[in-house]
Amino acid sequence: VTLEPGGQLELSGGIKRTVFETEAELDVHFQEIAEVAPEFVFTCFGINPFTELDEIGWVPKSRYKVMREYLATRGGLAHWMMKMTCTIQTNFDYTSEKDATSLIRGAYLTSPFIAALFANSPIDHGKPNGFQSKRNHIWTDVDPDRTGVPDFMLSRDWTFDDYVDYVLDVPMFFIRRESGYINMAGKSFRKFWDEGYQGHRATLGDFELHLSTVFPEVRMKKYVEVRCADGGPKSHMLALPAIWKGLIYDTTARKETCDLLCHYSADQIESYFARAAKDGIHAQADDRPFMEILEELLRVARKALDAIAERDGHESEAKFLEPLDRIVATQKSAADLLLEDFAADPEPSTFLQRHALF
Repeated sequence: VTLEPGGQLELSGGIKRTVFETEAELDVHFQEIAEVAPEFVFTCFGINPFTELDEIGWVPKSRYKVMREYLATRGGLAHWMMKMTCTIQTNFDYTSEKDATSLIRGAYLTSPFIAALFANSPIDHGKPNGFQSKRNHIWTDVDPDRTGVPDFMLSRDWTFDDYVDYVLDVPMFFIRRESGYINMAGKSFRKFWDEGYQGHRATLGDFELHLSTVFPEVRMKKYVEVRCADGGPKSHMLALPAIWKGLIYDTTARKETCDLLCHYSADQIESYFARAAKDGIHAQADDRPFMEILEELLRVARKALDAIAERDGHESEAKFLEPLDRIVATQKSAADLLLEDFAADPEPSTFLQRHALF
């Protein structure tokens, strides 16, 4: 459990076999928070709905100091990302290079539509902001060198070497030594690897740290991290790993997902992230509505989760898709419902209480 730059609470969950195990872990986490901080109301949205940016202090970590100073030179909304936003992320392991690259390609093709399905940041500074997912919009103005959709990851034949080349050319933030973090902001890791810096030579640990400072929509480290979903209620925290598991963790479903979406180009996928941020589930792809695509994706995920459950001998995790089924059936996203609730009673304390996690 760690604190993000604006005090957001982050649980880095353990490796789990099923979403049922994730649910049990999350319940324990919520119980521990309630015991430690009973006087607070904890909520989870894609963006802080009421607090002004400058009213949020910085968590005093030296790495955040380096990041906030450098990113402020790269994107106008970088500090918004660091202090105002919250996400749900899902991590998956892989069995081989081919499995990893195929999984990541499927995740990239799918991510704009998942971002729309989980949109939950339509309010900030105490008023509607015109977006379904302001959080996803914010990421477009953080740092073009380390965010977005690297084109090569949508090809069928990219390799780990391609990813290493990409990461080597993303500017650094820092390295860590016994004395603490050493500011390397903006410097090339490739050059650092070749030449060193002020007596320091690059290590594998430096490269692993650097990997954690690259922020594409799908990130690869020792596992694959899918990053597109807004923060939301517990039901969404469990629905996210369920739908991703159904779409990309099963190889048959992954192929079906890719076949459904592979006719979209890298430029189209990039543009669909912007449409997801603005209009969420109500957005249009170039050839059909997002809603039609989401219906197909939910069908693929449900079928795969049922098959996995039968194969592995446990209850189907498809039950965790029910909140997403409701979104598609009612054509009302979490953002839509949040705006309706806000319009009925916008008073901050009661609004937050109504949306308490526990």
